[in-house]
Parts: sequence; C-alpha cells; structure tokens
Amino acid sequence: MTNFTVDVGSMDSAATTIHRTQSTAESVYSGLHALDIPHGTFGRVPWLSDKIAQPYEDHVVACSSAIKDIEQSLGDLADAITTTANGYRLTDSTNIDQALTIERELYES
Repeated sequence: MTNFTVDVGSMDSAATTIHRTQSTAESVYSGLHALDIPHGTFGRVPWLSDKIAQPYEDHVVACSSAIKDIEQSLGDLADAITTTANGYRLTDSTNIDQALTIERELYES
C-alpha cells in the first residue's frame, strides 16, 4: 500500500469528543437514579397501582442498564482510538529512528 497516511491529531480529537459524550451518558445515568416517582402516582388502589407501576419501574431499570452499557462502550471506544493513535506515533518514531540509523551507516562507510 502506498501513500498511506493517518491523521493522529484527528484521532485524538475524535477520542476527546467521544469522552465528552461518555460524560454526558454518565450524567444521564446518574440523573435517572435521582428521579423519584411518589407512591400513588399510578393510582390509589394498592394492588392495581403496583401492577401499573411495575412495568414502568422495569422499563426504567432496562433504560438505565442500556445507558450504562453505552457509557462503558464509549469509554472503551475512546481508549481504543487513543491506543491506535499512540501506536501510529510509535511506529512513525521508530521508522524515523531506523531511517536515521541507516543514513548514518551509509555516510560512515
């Protein structure tokens, strides 16, 4: 493959943006736990209000779990992008060092 270039600065920028989105997801997740639905919101008949409230509570738990998964996935993705960018930096640095060594050896001979 020829003319292969990678813009590691753009990769760093993407990782930063993804981390910000992760922070937003963390805030949403925390906010869900701050919600309080008072007893009786779904009616005043105990057995009936409980039957109505339970699906809502189950839905809140499922949404909360999904948001937590998204938050973790965003963090993993940002870390993977950063690791990849650092790998490209290391490769470039190593290649430059090796090229300089070869160049020195050629001129010293």
